[in-house]
Amino acid sequence: MKYFIREPLLHFLLLGTLIFGVYQLVPSPNLNTTLVVSEQRIQILADTFQATWHRPPTSDELNKLIDNYILEELYYREAVNLGLDQNDSVIRRRLQQKMEFISKDLSSIIDASDAELETFLVKNSDKYRAQSSYSFKQIYIDPTKHDQPYQLAQKWLTDIEAIIPDGDSTMLPHVMTLRSQQVINNRFGGELAAYVTSTKPGVWPGPAVSSFGLHLIYVTEIKNSVAPSLAQIREKVSRDWAFQQQSKIKSTMDANLKQKYDITVEHSTYVGK
Repeated sequence: MKYFIREPLLHFLLLGTLIFGVYQLVPSPNLNTTLVVSEQRIQILADTFQATWHRPPTSDELNKLIDNYILEELYYREAVNLGLDQNDSVIRRRLQQKMEFISKDLSSIIDASDAELETFLVKNSDKYRAQSSYSFKQIYIDPTKHDQPYQLAQKWLTDIEAIIPDGDSTMLPHVMTLRSQQVINNRFGGELAAYVTSTKPGVWPGPAVSSFGLHLIYVTEIKNSVAPSLAQIREKVSRDWAFQQQSKIKSTMDANLKQKYDITVEHSTYVGK
């Protein structure tokens, strides 16, 4: 029995109980002891339940929601009164997130006009423009099968329209029809894709080099990209415009908050934004 009384854990529990009991008996002058659960709050609880479960709460479920809210509010007030919200990184981060959500809510009430969306689309047309596509044929020269592959390529090019050489066997396609630069890149590599996209159609320029070997390239068609109209991509443009507004509002809030406070950073290498 004496050993049990000397246990540190028991001392800790008894001391904690004593402190909590004394705290409960001594009212705090800063504690608001009035709690009103308004009809608006109850509606919010019911709406949140319905959004989660896709049905309205029953009477018993709503009563339980109200009881849980009351306990949540009471524990919150007691925790704040005890200063438990201070120096807690989790709580601080959560409050920051809630403030950032406010900036998003502010942007959601702003509707863009067609003129604003058109202007946004024009300024960001490259983002929505599809890639140009290219058609070409190629004659492959395997450098491992020829002593002087580059000289052979030059020889074929001097009279290629009359010779039309078959080239060496390869698993690479001999013809590509209206494929984007990305597709060509995936199949032939970046060097050849860049070569094709920079070549004028209707000519046989010098041999192109890739990781596979040498290629004689003849571009037959180029289909340039065209920016889509607002009607075709309105939903995406509206979403991107809204995201931009959120970013602008948040940047403004960040700047205003920093101007509102006298901020001192006691660190020699700190450079504020």
